[in-house]
Amino acid sequence: MSTIKEHRSSIGSHILRQATAVKKVEFQLPKNLKGTLLNFTNGLDHRPYKDLVCILRDSEVKDKELCLLLREAQDCVSLLDQNLCLFIQVLLIVKWAHRGPEAVAAFQSFLLDLCSAHSYHTKAVLDHLIVNFKGASLGSDESTEWTSGMPTPEEERIFQNIHCVLNRLLRVIPMAGDILLPSIISAFPYIKRSTKEHQAFVHNMLEILKYQPKFRKDFLYLITKKLVDLDTHAPRSEIEQAEDDDAMDVDEDIFSMEQEQGHKHPIAKTLDHLMMRLFTFIKHECTDPSTGETTLDRSYSVYKDFQEVFEKVILLTHNTHHVQFLMWFICSLRPKLAEVYVKYLWRLVLGIHVAPVTRQSAAAYVASFLARANFIKIEFLKSTLQEMSDWIHSYINNQDGQKTVEMRLHIVFYSVCQALFYLLCFRHKDLFRTKQNMVFLRGLNLTKMVTCTLNPLRVCLPELVKKFSSITRAYQLVYCNSVIERNSRNSVPIVHTRNHVMQADQPSSLLETFFPFDPYKLKRSSCVIDPTYQVYQDDDISEETTEKADNDDDDDFLPEVSISASFNDKRFTYSASPGFLHDHHTSTSSPRLRHFV
Repeated sequence: MSTIKEHRSSIGSHILRQATAVKKVEFQLPKNLKGTLLNFTNGLDHRPYKDLVCILRDSEVKDKELCLLLREAQDCVSLLDQNLCLFIQVLLIVKWAHRGPEAVAAFQSFLLDLCSAHSYHTKAVLDHLIVNFKGASLGSDESTEWTSGMPTPEEERIFQNIHCVLNRLLRVIPMAGDILLPSIISAFPYIKRSTKEHQAFVHNMLEILKYQPKFRKDFLYLITKKLVDLDTHAPRSEIEQAEDDDAMDVDEDIFSMEQEQGHKHPIAKTLDHLMMRLFTFIKHECTDPSTGETTLDRSYSVYKDFQEVFEKVILLTHNTHHVQFLMWFICSLRPKLAEVYVKYLWRLVLGIHVAPVTRQSAAAYVASFLARANFIKIEFLKSTLQEMSDWIHSYINNQDGQKTVEMRLHIVFYSVCQALFYLLCFRHKDLFRTKQNMVFLRGLNLTKMVTCTLNPLRVCLPELVKKFSSITRAYQLVYCNSVIERNSRNSVPIVHTRNHVMQADQPSSLLETFFPFDPYKLKRSSCVIDPTYQVYQDDDISEETTEKADNDDDDDFLPEVSISASFNDKRFTYSASPGFLHDHHTSTSSPRLRHFV
């Protein structure tokens, strides 16, 4: 018996390896399908079965012949066990979803009967259906993405034919639900596949959720994970360089009105289209279909799913630039969710049992989100600043009496200080405009933070320290000059090795420049983010302060123009806000922060 099985397996492998590039011939229906299958199963005659498989593989099967073949196959469906898996595989290769209603119905009926009679074929059938969601079988140009973000009516008809049978299989076959997610994971397009293939696959994953909503969290996790892969392979610098190179290419088509707004960076283009599709999905899920308005209940349900995905996939991933804006968009739909999001991040910062790297990252997200989101109320911003200040002062009080400071042990403290300083700099126009707010800011006791033994100005981003010093001096909140000068005199270079750091207690800067909600660079989907995004606006505080200060005072914040002129070296790039300068090599060398082991 084992010899027969091995022989059948070798026949199947040989047939499947044969080239299929031969010219298609007209399919001829076998005279006795049941007899052919029985003879092969009983080991009597392999030739007719092999010929049937090869002809079915290489022939153009018309709708009429396909319907007849499927009816005969259904009549003997009890015979289609694992011994005839090759016949099943070849049948599944036949393109059917684009055909007329009769052929489509016949194929759907056959698949349902097959899986009902032999559940072990369910995986092969599901794999076949899921692979077709890539759109490769549509016969359309794969190099042309969906400019509208959605399939054409004909493509949608084909996809719905597949969804119809998939939905019925998931309802009828209990094990199908367990097989679905692994099939989708296996079939998900590779990162360098075409934009259209990614669009089609993600679109159809989201379509499945219309009739199987229980998979929403799993699907969102998988899609977000793939988006993170795309995002990390499309750094801002590469996107900007690709656009700069394209802008320099002057040709005779420069004035063509038919040129589509898009990216020359292929992965950025794919990411852009998928982000737009996810934004559309989120808006749909948060909207009550009866009223057309977003509701808090529906929005909170989506938020909870994405929060879990955010913590597992995005929060600790280095070098993501755009995927985190999925959380931004959800929060922008219902400002109450923005407060929930910030409080969730702040709980991570406070969690003594949370890994330090997670706490550092959460602090950066708090600062960047509150700085950039124009839908955040000033009262909530102030309450968060107060919580940050209270925690900082409590931490400082607990460190009183220590004569020496091992800075690497206090990295979370420095991260929170940098977050607070960053917020005060970025939102100072909102925070300093009223006397009431000035009273609030004086109550933060910034002087104690700046002059404490832990010395946060020594560790924070140097350009942020300059900006913070300029603003707080202009409003007479705190004077940082003496601390900055002392830190400058005591600065000692750090020698980094693979396993340890020499003189780590004398850092020029322990903290990485990391502000996750930097300006959004994807062209197509930026229209969703721009209305709720606060663009950094510099002012004349630095210049005014310079006039008030001594001529030799060099701690003023350098305006963007002067920085650009002074530092032409490509090693330097802008950080989260224009004017916050940092070393590009440092920012890409380690995740989030330069912490020492």
